[in-house]
Order: sequence, then structure tokens, then C-alpha cells
Amino acid sequence: MKRKTAKEILAESFIELAQTKNIDKITVKDITENCGYSSATFYRQFRDKYDLIAWSYTQDLRNIVDKLEYTESSWNQVLTEVAKFF
Repeated sequence: MKRKTAKEILAESFIELAQTKNIDKITVKDITENCGYSSATFYRQFRDKYDLIAWSYTQDLRNIVDKLEYTESSWNQVLTEVAKFF
């Protein structure tokens, strides 16, 4: 089993908090306290919470594309699946 990275743990912490709290109200302190990391660890990984959000979305899109089996002729399908994410 693959061990989770600090980025993944911080992103999961943010997502967990976002289920009960407005995104605008979530602070770096909230994110780090929720997962037991320090703010220094957060800032070694991300510039701010918006950088974390962008990274998380990029990972989600990468996972969607990785799960699709595609060839050059099926890029339309890939783009359609990615568009559903938004």
C-alpha cells in the first residue's frame, strides 16, 4: 500500500473541513490542526490554501484521466469525462 504524502494529507484535511465550513472561513491553522501537522509543514508544500485547492483539483483530474483507457481517437471521450468534473 502506498503511503500518503504530506500534500495528500493536507488536501484531505481541507476537504474534510470544507464539508462543514465555508471555504472562505477555513484557515491554514484549521487545516493543519485538523490533521496534526504544523503550519511550517503546510508552507513547505503550498503557498496558501488556494494553492492547495489548485493542487487538489489537478490531482483529481489526473486520477480521472489515468482511469480512462484512451487512444488518440478517444480524446473526445477523455475531454467529455474531464468536463463532467467541472
